[in-house]
Amino acid sequence: MQPQLQVDARTLGLLEECGATVHVAESTEAVQIYNNLATGGTAVAGLFHSTC
Repeated sequence: MQPQLQVDARTLGLLEECGATVHVAESTEAVQIYNNLATGGTAVAGLFHSTC
């Protein structure tokens, strides 16, 4: 919920080179993005991390 963790720029670059669209967001927003894409018919994958 608190954007404490960061995604390494090399990881983002590799995903984008592979043609993936990448969204980086805090958990609540990330779930909304995921659900909107999935219900809209877009093939999606999610990586969610919690520091709890």
